Amino acid sequence: MAAHSGSESEPRAEDEKPLTGTRVLLVEDTLALQTIGKKILHQLGATVEAAEDGAKAASMFGAALEQAAAGSGTVAASTPYDVILMDFQMPVMDGYEATGRIREAESRCGIRRTPIIALTAHAVEEEARRTILAGMDLHLTKPMERRSIAEAVRRVRGGQGPGMTTTTLPAPPPCRCIDQRSPGGHSTRDG
Repeated sequence: MAAHSGSESEPRAEDEKPLTGTRVLLVEDTLALQTIGKKILHQLGATVEAAEDGAKAASMFGAALEQAAAGSGTVAASTPYDVILMDFQMPVMDGYEATGRIREAESRCGIRRTPIIALTAHAVEEEARRTILAGMDLHLTKPMERRSIAEAVRRVRGGQGPGMTTTTLPAPPPCRCIDQRSPGGHSTRDG
């Protein structure tokens, strides 16, 4: 009888850190929840950047697109983040408006759609419907938990590998990928 190595019962690295290599933008205005979310995502193996409101998230997304375009002369067909976890009730700019700005930038720059998971304390079906209609891909009810976050990210990514890049597109004419209007709709370039 052959000896068993015991490796079947040992946890595999991909089970412990199923999001290794996944680039996540966490948008959460409550510092304690942002800290918890970052800790969970790091434990899952993700690379995390955080924003405290929708305006900051839209700005970070646009800056990452512009940096990618400036560095290569082309805009990559992939996005700067593999997934965005977005609270939708925040000061300055809520998650609905931020999602709209991100979707507009993706369209203008000709890049694939970034999965956006809505984070909410509301388990009401109407709120879930509203987040989907706003352009988010999935609705996740708080509190943030390791298993539910890992499952949600896997679900919206549809089995894509982290950092998956498809093709590159020619650089669009010089333009801002993110609308530079203030959260109230006024252009910040107009003074």
